[in-house]
Amino acid sequence: ITHLITKNFSNEVKPLTANQISHALEIPIRLVNQILYELVGSGVAAETKTEDDLESAYQPACTIDLLTIKHVIDALDKSGTDDIPVAQNRELKILSTTLETFNDTIEKSSANKLLKDI
Repeated sequence: ITHLITKNFSNEVKPLTANQISHALEIPIRLVNQILYELVGSGVAAETKTEDDLESAYQPACTIDLLTIKHVIDALDKSGTDDIPVAQNRELKILSTTLETFNDTIEKSSANKLLKDI
């Protein structure tokens, strides 16, 4: 969905409604609405109104030059809570360090493409 609204925006086409996204991607409207809710809540997508002001439409919430695959995944991941009380121990520190290394590797990977370039 983010790829579609990004490509749409970069081609200077009007923002798409949930129904248009559902039809274009052949995804059930209920799932599209759920994903759009998450994308808006995480700051990846922005909700706007159509010209007739009857429906919501969606476009990127930030510059499309920032929207990489990892950026979207990180935004969705960080939109939840990370304030879960967990006992700090050696294993948790190792896992945290390993995940940070994974994140750095993904960030620098040539596979972490801008959505507008896919």
